[in-house]
This record gives sequence, C-alpha cells and structure tokens, in this order.
Amino acid sequence: PRREPFFKVPLALSRNQLVLKNGGIAHLKKGITVWARFLVAGRTLLQLLYDKVDD
Repeated sequence: PRREPFFKVPLALSRNQLVLKNGGIAHLKKGITVWARFLVAGRTLLQLLYDKVDD
C-alpha cells in the first residue's frame, strides 16, 4: 500500500467545532485525523524565490 507522508503537529484550538459549508457543525476532539492546508505566505512562488532572503 502507498503511504503518504504525514506530520504530527501540536496545536491549540480556540473552538472545539467547525462550521461546514452546508451549515452543519463538525465537532473536533483529541486524536482525530485532519487534512488541512496552511497559508504560509500571501505571495507567489516566484515572489518568494526572488525576494530578499530576510523577507
């Protein structure tokens, strides 16, 4: 079987639930698996590559 890379990330939540697009509520609890995308910069890859290193 193909194994995808994964990262264990400790985090603190401000709420224990999410509001879904359809208006439903998803309750969060310890130990659940989450698929997430994190915004690390509001710039394109080219901007990141050509900007100063200290930006």
